[in-house]
Amino acid sequence: SRPVNVPIAGNGFAGTRQSGNTLSLFPGGERTYLKISPLPVGRATLKKVSRRRMNGREMVMLFQLELPAILPQARRELKRRALEYAGTNRGLYLSNVQSLVSDSPREHTWLLVFAILSARERFNRAETAYKLLREKWEKHGPLSDTSVFLILSFAGLSLLPVKVQGILYVFSQPDAVLPAAGEDLHTYRLRLSDTVPGLGLAKATFAVCLMHPTTAPFACIDTWIQKLLFGQGGQSLSARKYFAAERWVARHARRMRLPVFALQWALWDFVRGGKQDHSFLVERGSP
Repeated sequence: SRPVNVPIAGNGFAGTRQSGNTLSLFPGGERTYLKISPLPVGRATLKKVSRRRMNGREMVMLFQLELPAILPQARRELKRRALEYAGTNRGLYLSNVQSLVSDSPREHTWLLVFAILSARERFNRAETAYKLLREKWEKHGPLSDTSVFLILSFAGLSLLPVKVQGILYVFSQPDAVLPAAGEDLHTYRLRLSDTVPGLGLAKATFAVCLMHPTTAPFACIDTWIQKLLFGQGGQSLSARKYFAAERWVARHARRMRLPVFALQWALWDFVRGGKQDHSFLVERGSP
């Protein structure tokens, strides 16, 4: 990755000069160095090393600088590269979302379960929990709350009580958690986020995108998309900020003539640094 010329104005530095992958900062006659190659992602922290002479001895002073505060230009570059990656791999992500298309209520119910499992979770752990849970459920029938808890615990998931509650809620009234006749997808996702334990707006949106991967006009603004757009994840976004971020993804998807979920999938993989296999979510035959 090539180095980025970071704007430091407003952060107490008198001037900057870039050479190779080293950015030199000059605050009041004191020289500091920031190495910022390769381009950092998200809320990583850089150390500013300051050297000065005090009482005849050279002192090394370390300071912490959080990237979101000083790298707006770097974030713009990151977005550009992410969109470039999506365009280069357009066919792959279009194929990925097309493979998920299903009209089966049973499959939609399980996709909703995966959305619950994935909340604030590592992808591989959510995948393991999904596979184990579905295998046991379809082999033995409905499971008790204790059984569900043990499966999720074995997979290493977090937030166990609320996820168990959400999964049992989904299976206790499968018709009620699927779209009602004539209900538009936006109303449906808001209803999911209000009623299903473990689903906030982002994961309710994710569930709808899984169920309608080629037609849902929404984007799941989760921690990964937050890192891309805002420089750090794990934020509790206002509805206004969430929908503005969602429109950003949808706008670029239209320009690339991709389903919104296909572009989001590409952005996820770019930020996470690797392609995630979702083939385990492809519709299965009758059990």
